Amino acid sequence: MIKTDVKQRISALHQLPVLPQMAREILSFIDVGTVHWDELASIAEFDPPMVRQIVAAAKTYGCPEGLPLEEQMMNLGIARVTQVVFERVAPALFDRPKSSGLDLKGFWAHSFATARHADRIARKAGSRYQPLAYMAGLLHDIGKPALDRVATGGGYTRALELVRQQGLFALEAERRELGADHTLAGKWLAEAWGLPSSIISAIWLHHHPPGTLDATPYPVELIEIVSLANFLAHGDALD
Repeated sequence: MIKTDVKQRISALHQLPVLPQMAREILSFIDVGTVHWDELASIAEFDPPMVRQIVAAAKTYGCPEGLPLEEQMMNLGIARVTQVVFERVAPALFDRPKSSGLDLKGFWAHSFATARHADRIARKAGSRYQPLAYMAGLLHDIGKPALDRVATGGGYTRALELVRQQGLFALEAERRELGADHTLAGKWLAEAWGLPSSIISAIWLHHHPPGTLDATPYPVELIEIVSLANFLAHGDALD
């Protein structure tokens, strides 16, 4: 495949999932900075398992029982509600790999570990990107299953084989076999989903070395949070 073909397939969501309404609404509220809790609660009520997760999370954070769902969500705050929602919807976006080479279970394990680290780092640092950190960490590698879905002729499986057999870095192997790597594929998918620009940048640029983006207009703080969280999550896998 060539780069333009990959971009066209991903941008058109060819064989790729769309975000559920609840996720789209949360993203729009985060982007504009104003949360309409009544609307979010109304949408959530169409998904009883999600309501149960929200209520359980609210209880964990000391919210009194019996309050209307809208108030429980307000007590949790947008960052925690986002976390609960995406913990539910994210794995269902790619519920099975197209190729036998992609370990989807391992992929999500690493993604959730990165999300937890990103959220923790952002909170400890008092980052202004804290509401976005968990989701940016969770979706930082979303280009991998996207490439797996749109690749033709076993291209993504061959890329993974180059990593395992020849020791190539994943980005290099993906570019060689598919014309684009997972960071660029993730950027295209994030754009097609309408994610906030800060998250798009974190997905696209999280492999850049520290300091190389300092003179750019990109959200360097969020990118570096995700980059560090990704590093820590890989370390978790070695423990």
